[in-house]
Amino acid sequence: MSLLWIPLTIIAAFLQNLRMMLQKKLKNQLGTTGATFVRFGYGFPIALLYLFGLIIFTDLTVPRINLQFLFIVISGGLAQIFGTALLVSLFDKRNFAVGTTYSKTETVQAAVFGIIFLGEAISLFAAIGILVSLVGVVFISVARNPLGIKAIITSWTEKPALIGLASGASFGIAAVSYRGASLSLGGS
Repeated sequence: MSLLWIPLTIIAAFLQNLRMMLQKKLKNQLGTTGATFVRFGYGFPIALLYLFGLIIFTDLTVPRINLQFLFIVISGGLAQIFGTALLVSLFDKRNFAVGTTYSKTETVQAAVFGIIFLGEAISLFAAIGILVSLVGVVFISVARNPLGIKAIITSWTEKPALIGLASGASFGIAAVSYRGASLSLGGS
């Protein structure tokens, strides 16, 4: 059971790539807004079915929803939608790979937002892991350019990179919002 995460991670990565491929096709047909709507418009009923399945087939109860939860979870949902729209908008950019790479700064941004908004602390090992991932993103983004300080600095200022960073920020805000909404419910 302890190694189940390996095939699940591979399946999740495959499905994420399949989803991105389908979103790219939809973007060509429906535009950024249409492709984004399809993802969330069709996903919402599936999420409701999942919730009802949990309620019916398990002993889980729905926690009491409060205004703080609603505000935070709606903020997170909007940030998730906005981040997805930004990511989908990168499909027609010349440097799609660069923009997508910068969207992967989500982990660093989520850690920072978690510290700022939730007062959470991160361990030394988590900070090292986040730093390694950030350095990896930077090196991937300049992989085709001559390596140097100027290439690293200018790579952050290109339009696809800025869109990718904004997408990552939106996903980071969404992740922290979902955690904050969960904490606002209390309990274990």
